Amino acid sequence: MKRFIIYLLYGTGLLLLIYLGVHHYEELRLTAGRSFDQAPLIRFVAFLAIVFGLYLGLPGFVTVLQKPGKVQFDWLRFLVVGIPAFFICISGALLFYFKADDLVQFIFRIYSKFSSLGTVLAGAACGYTLLSSVNKREIMDSVQERRYPLAKIITLCIMAVITLYIALNGIIHPLKLISVDADVSDADNYTIAVGGVVPKQINYVLTFENLSYNSALSEALADDKVRIEPKGRLRKLVDGKIFMEKAGYGTGQEGNLATLTISYRVGPFVGEAYATLSEPLSPEILEELQDSLLDAELVFEVNNKMRRYDLTDYRKEVQD
Repeated sequence: MKRFIIYLLYGTGLLLLIYLGVHHYEELRLTAGRSFDQAPLIRFVAFLAIVFGLYLGLPGFVTVLQKPGKVQFDWLRFLVVGIPAFFICISGALLFYFKADDLVQFIFRIYSKFSSLGTVLAGAACGYTLLSSVNKREIMDSVQERRYPLAKIITLCIMAVITLYIALNGIIHPLKLISVDADVSDADNYTIAVGGVVPKQINYVLTFENLSYNSALSEALADDKVRIEPKGRLRKLVDGKIFMEKAGYGTGQEGNLATLTISYRVGPFVGEAYATLSEPLSPEILEELQDSLLDAELVFEVNNKMRRYDLTDYRKEVQD
């Protein structure tokens, strides 16, 4: 009867772990679909996989603890089996932390080869190996301890390097604004009334190094904490002759470089659905506007940290 109750409790806990894990996974998947930030979802999948493996190894671990003797850890087993499985499991999450291009490509190849299912299975294997590596011996096997001390050192060093790299990622690979491109074009997504004129749109294309698109950046863009603030010549044009309306934003990523596009509509125009310019912007004003687009600052306020970039420093003549 006692064994039946133990098996029942263990099975109930296993089903509860799976149910709660899948439930939270679905919540994170929906959130990721809205914010376009996959990092929390991928991190949770890796964490859940390892916890699942730990739970599978729990009965054997409890049995070992009930035996007499001194607790030992098989570092060689964990190094050979657990560490590769752990690395495969967290390979998807590491893509959001590792910035060196060659390293990112290497990790991405691992993640794509094993796929999301493979990383889950590897995580379960890692968790199970972690607990199954714990054993007890009544008499210390000093010979084994002398044969495999290097396994412990290598394992701890690998874990320390990964932890330090993630913790110091912002220092090792700081965020850098590489270049800025700005132009004036016809506005998107506007229906033009009969006799109306297409309103114009200002587009800023900002190229960053070490920029990751995540939920914090998405929220900052939506809350206008990442924005362009005109100054000098451009401010006079904005205040005196044209009206600015935020049109939207977009992102793109290629290797270690990421592009952030921020667009503003310029008028004047009337109504939200129809653009009916009473006085279209003259070619002279448009030309002056185009020449003044970099008389502005990029305000980048993410994770309660604010950076300001003077776009005047990124004029083509300065870059050349």
